[in-house]
Amino acid sequence: MPYNFFAGLYVGAISAFLISAFFAYQYYNSRYHGKAHSNTVFGLTGILIFSINYFANSGINGSTDLIWPAYLLLVFAISPYRQHIVWLGIYIVTFLILHVVEYYYPMLVKHPFDLGKGEFIDRITAFPLPVITIYIIIKYIRKSYDKERIMVEEKAIAIAVRNKQILSQKNELEQSNAEKNKLMSIISHDMRAPLIDIQNLLGIA
Repeated sequence: MPYNFFAGLYVGAISAFLISAFFAYQYYNSRYHGKAHSNTVFGLTGILIFSINYFANSGINGSTDLIWPAYLLLVFAISPYRQHIVWLGIYIVTFLILHVVEYYYPMLVKHPFDLGKGEFIDRITAFPLPVITIYIIIKYIRKSYDKERIMVEEKAIAIAVRNKQILSQKNELEQSNAEKNKLMSIISHDMRAPLIDIQNLLGIA
């Protein structure tokens, strides 16, 4: 944003400011107020800002095409899986429309900087943005994956411990049942003779 401003790329500077402000707004509400971010507004805002910036910053010869995929990756990172194919289609179609419009109406594209040094500075200042963005997203995804993996492992350990407890209780119950059957067998055997004697005495009487 500072480079675009001092280089006279005011549309690019405003675009960078708007995206930064929107990021900050989404992050603040999500982090400190617990409000879910709107991935729809996020995705559409990117399309609007990058479309304007594309024509204001040398079109296909500018740096917008470098940043565009990184923003789409951000959209993928914050949107539900079921929406990914939709966003992919929307961004590809928008990308193709912009380039087709530029091809047939090149006069719509503004060239705010000189070829050579200006183009060189624009590219080398724009390149770190998608690289840093991709790094942050991959780190976030890896961290989330590791966290979920640890949770699954802990859950598996808890299930294994619970199964062991259930198996131990089952063995104790079987042992107790065997002891009960043995005791009943002894009692029935010891009481059998006296009962037969009583039966015989009653028969004599």
